[in-house]
Amino acid sequence: MEKMVTMQQDELLWKNYDNIGVLHIPKSIQIETQFESPFASYEQRPFVCAAPTKCFKVQISEIDNQSDYITLKDGILYSKDMSRLIYCWQEKEHFIIPQSVKVIEPFAFCLQKRLRDIELHNDIVSIGDAAFMGCEALEHIVIPRSVMEIESDTFDGCISLKRVELHDEITQIGRNAFRHCEALQNIILPRNLNYLNGFECCYSLHEIDIPSSVRKIDGFMFCGNLRKVILHSGVREIRDYAFRFCERLATINFPEGLETIGVRAFYPSNMVRAVFPNSLKRIGAEAFYHNERLLYIKFLSNASVGNCAFACCPIIRIKKPDDMIFGDKVFVQDTSYDKFAFWD
Repeated sequence: MEKMVTMQQDELLWKNYDNIGVLHIPKSIQIETQFESPFASYEQRPFVCAAPTKCFKVQISEIDNQSDYITLKDGILYSKDMSRLIYCWQEKEHFIIPQSVKVIEPFAFCLQKRLRDIELHNDIVSIGDAAFMGCEALEHIVIPRSVMEIESDTFDGCISLKRVELHDEITQIGRNAFRHCEALQNIILPRNLNYLNGFECCYSLHEIDIPSSVRKIDGFMFCGNLRKVILHSGVREIRDYAFRFCERLATINFPEGLETIGVRAFYPSNMVRAVFPNSLKRIGAEAFYHNERLLYIKFLSNASVGNCAFACCPIIRIKKPDDMIFGDKVFVQDTSYDKFAFWD
């Protein structure tokens, strides 16, 4: 442990120190965390990986704040006027965000492993990336009506989070926003949502109803207990890998308006039948690979179907337009192609 460290302007403390006894913040220091926190970060994840995110922060025993631009109160660093909550460096179990706070900065409560509940208010307009990453004891969160976007990684690793209350004006759930929220069984998505990519490794999630305002669907890999997905006419694309490793997914509708099903989107699943709409233009390679219960498929359009899209599926009935032609490898039964996902 470094006994005393004097903070430098724009210094990323987490890169240089694991533990600090006393952090001295000089008079001239300003802390801006719009893109990167001085106190915490995380290791970039491989593309297809179910392992928990490796996040880290510098442990601080005491802070000597002399900055003209920072307020230190109750173990938390704020901007001078307390409109920005910068970083909570003392362990908390319960916390009420002060009414003056408008912005919770990225990584503000990262790895607060004892934090069980936190009360947010309706004057907060922004919650930064990874603000609650790794808060393993957090069980319930209500997103204020003044917050319109859930940023990337916000609740990643909140393994005890059971209840999330979202309001209908939220437009975005960012990449990995609820990744590894392993206790989350259900969630009602906002009616005005237009971007969704946030639920990988939600092992307890059973059913999801995706509103018609969402055009592109992504971010449900490794939801191993997901049984049912409800889609609406607004969806245009199910993106590559969207439901990869959702092996218990038995029920999903493919509504009119859907144009694309991406590569490995449902590899594998538990579907028995699939009916594809007249609007469908393309199914990507290996989209339904190793769907070992898929017996019936029906095409209403002359869609392009990629290599191995239905490889190793026991399909016994196919209905399609008369002029629709499949490539040689679409239904191949050779399990050696990519059974163990070597190129994921």
